[in-house]
Amino acid sequence: MDGKKRSRDLGFTLIEITIAVFILAVSLVTLIGLQSSILQRSISDRNEIEAMLVARRILAAIESNEEPVPPQELAGSAAEVLRNFVTGSEEEEYSAAFQSLQAELKVEDWEFGESVTSLRRVKLRLSWSENPADSFNVFYFIPNEEEDLESVEPVT
Repeated sequence: MDGKKRSRDLGFTLIEITIAVFILAVSLVTLIGLQSSILQRSISDRNEIEAMLVARRILAAIESNEEPVPPQELAGSAAEVLRNFVTGSEEEEYSAAFQSLQAELKVEDWEFGESVTSLRRVKLRLSWSENPADSFNVFYFIPNEEEDLESVEPVT
């Protein structure tokens, strides 16, 4: 009797195999979903880093511009917006990031209470798709040099 009982205990039943396959399937589906979301997040982070670097390049060109930046609104590719602030000798071939990113730039006068110095606010928005969440916004303040020059009295 012990021989018959022992031979039955050595194998797996169909229910045990079905449960093991089910657990394995659930684990694999979870891992595939996790891998997909990690890949999407990685692409989103890369786009955001590229947008940040392009924004830094545009703001550096604005800051180093010898002429005061007038109030204005510009839109187009990041390369087109950047070309408005660099001279011919500084123009360079722009990477694919400059061509693929869409830029909106708005420069406006910004009154800061009773402050002696007025500022200009530069609002730069770079986007890499039509989704509003896929964009990078920067606010940057520069001195209003035109107004500062008007307030200085000429030396006689």
